[in-house]
Amino acid sequence: MLSGSLRIPHTAGDLLIEADLRARQIAASVDVAAPHDRGVRGRVSWLVSQLGDARGDLVIESYPKNARTCTSATLDQIREDRFALLDDDRRESHRFRIVKRSEMGVGRKSGTRSPGFIDTVLGVINDFYGNVVQQITPWQPSAPKLAKQPTPEVEPDDAPIDAQIVEEKVWSYEWPKSVD
Repeated sequence: MLSGSLRIPHTAGDLLIEADLRARQIAASVDVAAPHDRGVRGRVSWLVSQLGDARGDLVIESYPKNARTCTSATLDQIREDRFALLDDDRRESHRFRIVKRSEMGVGRKSGTRSPGFIDTVLGVINDFYGNVVQQITPWQPSAPKLAKQPTPEVEPDDAPIDAQIVEEKVWSYEWPKSVD
């Protein structure tokens, strides 16, 4: 097993690469924190909506908080049933891992019938980043909202004054008679 990670600035997580030389498979994955302000189905829907037109053979792993094992399903299964990632206890997901697996090339050089190991790794990284990682924006909680203040009712004294009524009142005003 060979493994490594790429830290790409401003992405949802590090891009992890694992090469299993015995099984001749390469896996690229990224860990994404689940939103905390949504329910069980909302967390999965948030992730699936961001993946958009990604291939259905992507494997999504769901990790509940403090769990030792994960629940996994393909993206196609999750698109059909949003509850496919729930474990038996129906615990909410704390984080997701998105995994793409592909066969490793066995050729030694570029341009041969079978692509080489390095060409295969670079192809998986480019494909996974372009179709998955760059599509995902990390979850951020919404800004706190101000409590709504009750609007004061407009009293008749505070009501806008009509100019014509003011003129009539001024001209019809009678001055008090002075007592001398």
